[in-house]
Amino acid sequence: MRLPSSALFAVFVLVSVVIPQSFVRLAKAGELCPTNTIVCNGTHTSTAPALSIFCEVLETGDGGQASYDLRSGMFHSSTSTLDAGAFGTSVLAQDIYEVIGNPSGIPINFLAKLTITATRTLFASACALLSESIENQAVYCAGIGTFIVEISIPLEYMAGEPFQLLYQLSTSGVEGVASSISAVLEFEGLPPGATITSCQGFFQDAPVQIREESWGQIKAVYR
Repeated sequence: MRLPSSALFAVFVLVSVVIPQSFVRLAKAGELCPTNTIVCNGTHTSTAPALSIFCEVLETGDGGQASYDLRSGMFHSSTSTLDAGAFGTSVLAQDIYEVIGNPSGIPINFLAKLTITATRTLFASACALLSESIENQAVYCAGIGTFIVEISIPLEYMAGEPFQLLYQLSTSGVEGVASSISAVLEFEGLPPGATITSCQGFFQDAPVQIREESWGQIKAVYR
């Protein structure tokens, strides 16, 4: 994405994200999952579960990469600039999920979490967004340096009830800078035996309930 040279660096737009309500349901057989968008020296849209785009501007040497894999819950954006002006990449991905393995009709409170690794230099940006809706979202923009952080949002759904999440990662910069940001999705707080699946094939192993043993019981095992 080539930006005007008058721009100091690209602005990461977050407040305008609104999830279409028509997508908030599991896709039926033969239907497509929500559309995803990668911007990397052009705009690339796809309903595939994974996509990775490398791009380079031959005239300037600016380049980058943006990718997503909704099956594993991994997202990435990186940018490197050489010429005057500004350049950036971004990925906007979304998927429809549901809780399985838990009795239906009982609300479940849990978290959607992104573990983020970000690096940026001066006059660059690296930001990430995790959103269920305009009212329930978390945003992170890295400072100068390298950081590993977590952002999360609370969720409440019953087993079998579909819900949609949206992810946006973006990097940009001006002459002679670099930035990158990666994120990995995980759900926390699910009850034992429950797990998450999605339209694109995401699957998280169910938590295992740990049986507590008394010290007397443990000693009896080794007698």
